[in-house]
Amino acid sequence: MFSSFPTGPRGRQAARPAGVLVVALVLGCATSPVAGPPPAPTAVSTASAGGSPRVAAEEDPHTPPPFDLRCEDPAACPESVGMVVFPAEGEPERCTAALLGPRRLLTASHCLPVALRAPGASCRGAWAAFPQSGHRDAEWIECDGVEAALPVADDEVLRPDYAVLRLRSPVSRVPLIVEPVAVRVGSIVTVVSVTPHRVYGTQHRLEARLCRVRGVDFAEGALGPRAADVGWLSDCPIRPGNSGSPVLDREGRLRAIVHGGSHPFFQVGVTSRIPDPG
Repeated sequence: MFSSFPTGPRGRQAARPAGVLVVALVLGCATSPVAGPPPAPTAVSTASAGGSPRVAAEEDPHTPPPFDLRCEDPAACPESVGMVVFPAEGEPERCTAALLGPRRLLTASHCLPVALRAPGASCRGAWAAFPQSGHRDAEWIECDGVEAALPVADDEVLRPDYAVLRLRSPVSRVPLIVEPVAVRVGSIVTVVSVTPHRVYGTQHRLEARLCRVRGVDFAEGALGPRAADVGWLSDCPIRPGNSGSPVLDREGRLRAIVHGGSHPFFQVGVTSRIPDPG
């Protein structure tokens, strides 16, 4: 059921567990259960669309990368969600990120190079992009340091996965309000994600979709007790570049972030609870 996404040198896929994971696909007003033997969930960090440019070694690491991030409707675009780009030997790693404060950014820890997955590491050379939204122009801000990062491995998905980054300069956007309490099972939430264009690799789109919160019983039978260490979403197609996507409740408060998922056909998302900002 779960399939891996190509993520370059840091792609990850856990061993295939036994069991059957049943996913409800919403078709109009009816649901059709689809069953099958699921491979393990996978990370969804790198925006690995074909044709993406590679960063040459001689490029200035303190210059924003040659990517474009836009909203389909800038007037309704969430101003506090953007994209973070980490340099790599080949294609740069790109993930979704959410603004926690003027200089604090939340994303998935596996998006960072392994050497940066520790508090105090420097993230100079990485950049955060925010699209045009309302009266705010699009902007790029360089990353400065890592405030917090869970030491996840590239083959781990069934464990919490988040990092908090510090930007070099403040962003004049309204940060998200954090509510570090799990959303009630069955609730409808909004996931805001950066997704690469399917053809033009330099272009990325910020978009929102509605998903449903599921309980651990949704996955525990197939994936074992570790399924309880993470959160689950259904009716929620997850694509490369979506790692770090904020999960918002109906009041727009940040409740979790996406860090993994199934093949988009099966519409399963894997989430991490976020740290208490206090």
